Amino acid sequence: MDLLDAIAGGGFGVGTFTMIIGNPGTFKSALMAQTIGAGQKKYNGRMLATYHDSEHSMTQDRLSNMGATRPIPKVYSDVTVENVFQTIECVAAFKQLRNIIDVPAVVAWDSIANTSTAKERTTDDINQTIGLKARLLSGLFPRYIPKMAKNKISLIAVNQLREKLDMGMFSQPADLQHMGNKDIPGGQALKFNAFHLLHLRNRGDIKFDQYGFNGIKLEAHFVKNKFFQPNIPVMLIVDFNTGVSNFWSNYQFLCDNKRIKAGAWNNFESDALKNSWRTKDAKEMHENDEAFRIKFDTEVKETIDREIIVKYSVKK
Repeated sequence: MDLLDAIAGGGFGVGTFTMIIGNPGTFKSALMAQTIGAGQKKYNGRMLATYHDSEHSMTQDRLSNMGATRPIPKVYSDVTVENVFQTIECVAAFKQLRNIIDVPAVVAWDSIANTSTAKERTTDDINQTIGLKARLLSGLFPRYIPKMAKNKISLIAVNQLREKLDMGMFSQPADLQHMGNKDIPGGQALKFNAFHLLHLRNRGDIKFDQYGFNGIKLEAHFVKNKFFQPNIPVMLIVDFNTGVSNFWSNYQFLCDNKRIKAGAWNNFESDALKNSWRTKDAKEMHENDEAFRIKFDTEVKETIDREIIVKYSVKK
């Protein structure tokens, strides 16, 4: 996805921990599935992937719809915090045994907030488990982050947001920019060890009559980013059936940056002839009209370079 790659600094890092956060209904799981599909495509099927689904909401059919098809990862629903990291251990051992360290791997975890520890499953005494997940993660991450980097294993996890609870007369400090009064379940280790922390927010429905499909607009920005400057917002267009659309997100980006004049009929601002089209016809034109596709792709590249890469790069 061109816009996400741009604000991420090239994409999610191989051998790192990435966390995707947001309220329910912000397509976090779908985006994680699409990330697996994009990796399979980039590495021509030479990528290992496993999907841990504690929410019992992901299926192989859904993974296939999101583009994860080479092959479709098996979905594991019996998930604890411990066996997510045991999987990383097993993948590392498997890669070393087969001498395929350079083949990237993804362990997908959906979701951190909904995953119990093994002890939480076996005790009814809540006093024994208060804060247990956070303490467990604070010990596991320092041990496994170097192992993931060495063996090119990426842990990509989905997490929820919760309201900060203020006790007493003073409010909690905002430890992450642009998070407001929201916090992330699972403790500080998640924030400290995340290489990329992507925040998604629902910005409203899109009109079927205009686009030809049902979906929503998502605002995406990286709260934490070790590749590029964080907190650069972009708007993503989501199709309920196929997830985040690269084409329609680019289309929205061109409209927002006044490279496409949008209305009942649209045209490129730089087109002297002002050839016009309806919004819902744009994707079909991009697929079938070579002149339109070249013009569109050129406008996207130039606008991303100007409005993101050059604008936010560190000046030497």
